[in-house]
Amino acid sequence: MKKSFLFVLLCAAAQIAWAQDPIVVTTEAELLAAVTTDNAAIRLDADIDLSQAVIIDNYVSCSVDLNGHTIDRHCSTKGSQIFSVRTGSGLTLSNGTLTGGWGGAGGAILNEGTMTLTNVTISGNSAANSGGALTNNGTMTITDCDM
Repeated sequence: MKKSFLFVLLCAAAQIAWAQDPIVVTTEAELLAAVTTDNAAIRLDADIDLSQAVIIDNYVSCSVDLNGHTIDRHCSTKGSQIFSVRTGSGLTLSNGTLTGGWGGAGGAILNEGTMTLTNVTISGNSAANSGGALTNNGTMTITDCDM
């Protein structure tokens, strides 16, 4: 009995040690750095104003919990998307708002990789050619989103 209790206790401790703490970001620079880390769990703790697109590339996959916050690109004329997910890369995005993107294709998001959106509001974005909210040229799952 004592051995099985100790085994369960050790397993519980190992799970706690293996659980990944999120990378908490509050600035554009922190967000841009965090998305280059493969398998990163990222959590916003503030609204973020972007001066450039957040590009997920080089076969990196990460998740960003907007945590109720807004990412605003502030583009009123041609600029770039908020998120661009390149071929072979992936992004899971949840729980917040994307606004102010302006792309040729995909105002807020241009997806060429694999993307999951859950509980995201995409509003106030524009595109010159297609997809004011987003353009999907990859694989995308959308759940409980407003566009």
